[in-house]
Amino acid sequence: MKVAAAIVLGLCGLASPALADGPAKIWSGFYLGGNAGFGTTNQSYTTTPQATLVSAPFFNSTSWGAQSQATDSVALAGLQAGYNIEVGSKALIGLEAGAEALTAPNTLNYDFSTGSGGALVNDQISRSIPWLGTVQARLGTTILSPSVLLYVSGGVAYGHENIKATVNTATPFPGSVPLESFPFSVSADKTGVALGGGFEWLIGDRWSMKADFQSIRLPALSARTSVTTVFGPQSLPTDAVSFKPSAAQLNIVRLGVNYHFGGHAGK
Repeated sequence: MKVAAAIVLGLCGLASPALADGPAKIWSGFYLGGNAGFGTTNQSYTTTPQATLVSAPFFNSTSWGAQSQATDSVALAGLQAGYNIEVGSKALIGLEAGAEALTAPNTLNYDFSTGSGGALVNDQISRSIPWLGTVQARLGTTILSPSVLLYVSGGVAYGHENIKATVNTATPFPGSVPLESFPFSVSADKTGVALGGGFEWLIGDRWSMKADFQSIRLPALSARTSVTTVFGPQSLPTDAVSFKPSAAQLNIVRLGVNYHFGGHAGK
């Protein structure tokens, strides 16, 4: 009997530090990790005749403008780092910053006719977002399990966009003859908005895996106007077309892994 009592007291003594400290803060602290994913980018482009191109309506030049839209697949890979603070027993707030490299440029070819007897118009557009980054707040919960974190996120997105475009026009077939050509080049850093959500689960003492969705919107670039570089029949050196890209919408799914430097189960 005395032996049993001693064992019980000994176990209580071993357990007392953990009880005194309260529940382990599994997710709190700094973390660093990597990710890879895929998604889509969506953007539209508007071209509009300008200057003497409007007042010289050969081959329906006033209708050479149009709106085209491109949706492309994209792959990406990057790094993320952040800091979590657990609030109470099942809530978490945090801040995460990430940077991603995206795949090569995508090219759009858009052809249309400006009506009976009108010109043939071809829009060639090559665009790329070679990199982007985000800084987001995270709000999460471990309501399902202490080792599973559900979260939503939102914050600032930033990236660089390159667009090269050419609007080519020609007389109708047969015997198509080039009329005019309007080149454009747009390149700029942009700051927009990122919203997302996902879940993360522990796979070891300090390691976790994550899956999330990100909706990123980068604002529209300002319009550019270009005069013709090809002088076909009846063309004028002051003929011009404006080119305006819309905001770029990216929808991305990512898988990743994090290493946690803070307290974890058993720590």
